[in-house]
Amino acid sequence: MKKKTKHIAIADVPIVQKDNDAFHLVSPDSIKGSEYPKEKWNSSTNQTIKGKFVDREVLCNVSLLVSYILQVAEEGKKGKEAPFTSDDVENFYETSEDENDDDVGDPKEVFEWWAVSKWFLEKLREKKEVVIDTYPPIWGRTTTGQAILLDSVISEICADMEILEGQANSWEK
Repeated sequence: MKKKTKHIAIADVPIVQKDNDAFHLVSPDSIKGSEYPKEKWNSSTNQTIKGKFVDREVLCNVSLLVSYILQVAEEGKKGKEAPFTSDDVENFYETSEDENDDDVGDPKEVFEWWAVSKWFLEKLREKKEVVIDTYPPIWGRTTTGQAILLDSVISEICADMEILEGQANSWEK
């Protein structure tokens, strides 16, 4: 059985890694993707990096437009053809991690709809985020009340890309 490794960030210096009840110093740029410590996700440097990422990948809010299109599609108004319907919304229902479980869970609550880049749509799809593969691609954001750059899915994608502070492809400069 593999022991869990825990990373502890100490300011902006090397990371202390606890492994099998022993502590080791680890260079931050040696930490890959999902191993990046969540405590550092929202450091001021990482917020700047994630802000640049969001500016590049998230285009504009389309909440009213998507709500209207879904309403038109649902009501089936004569003379109006919707470019997509609720059937085109992916990952809308919570699913079990058990592959043998066919039960459809509760719908996710989408607070905002955002037009995003096609590349970002694919990354969001991998993270099981609510998306509509149309033009422009649309992300159904299930959080609200904070800057998009603070959403955990943004931090996860940036960590996977290794663009956060101290990672191999860091956008620090």
